[in-house]
Amino acid sequence: MRDDVLRIAEALNYKKMDRLRGARDVDSDALLEILKSSIVDPYAILFFPRKCFQITPFGMTFSHVLTHKDVNYLIAHADLEEKFLRQAFTGFELVLYKICHIALEDQKPEYHWETQKTRQRFRRLKQLVDVPDWSDFEQLFDNVFYVRDSFAHSFVPLEDIKYKGVPLKYCFGYSYRGRALRDAREHGASMFTDDLEKLFAPIMKVFYQHQLKQIDARKFHKLCDRLIMPRSMSPGP
Repeated sequence: MRDDVLRIAEALNYKKMDRLRGARDVDSDALLEILKSSIVDPYAILFFPRKCFQITPFGMTFSHVLTHKDVNYLIAHADLEEKFLRQAFTGFELVLYKICHIALEDQKPEYHWETQKTRQRFRRLKQLVDVPDWSDFEQLFDNVFYVRDSFAHSFVPLEDIKYKGVPLKYCFGYSYRGRALRDAREHGASMFTDDLEKLFAPIMKVFYQHQLKQIDARKFHKLCDRLIMPRSMSPGP
């Protein structure tokens, strides 16, 4: 975890990286406390390859995916179960909110989760997301979020929820547990997890471009300076 926070410091162009790296008595807890103290909003979420930081008023969480593949944390553990669908859909909505808040609302404190609905936020991203055809991408969103609405607002068993007219038990796709629910593919059906990945990819690309704006870089730099100052009498760079 120490190395991950150091990578954040480097991405924020901290000028004394060599000294900070060399301060071996600076532990992960101290660096994480600096990160927590530097966020602009009370809640921040940061994604790195196979990893996720969440910083909240109630504490911090750090999670990682046990794989060597460079995968999106939110959909890495695909499986036809409530836990996966909840994380995928809630995570997607959170990322949309964060992009709008950071890139389009300049992190205004009066812009809240309840300010807009997910579909409104999605349409606002047309100016930011690089896709070949926005109409096709919007249709992909509508198809995937039909599953989200069925999951959230009905008692239909998960395996019987339909994606583009086909029950998920026949078109969910590959599970990280090794199951393959793809029987309908030979009949031309779209695989849900394949399309979920296509929906996430351009959205996450935008989020990665803006996510470090959740951190007040000047405050982060000052707190790092304060942390290493007692450990060196050299003026250094």
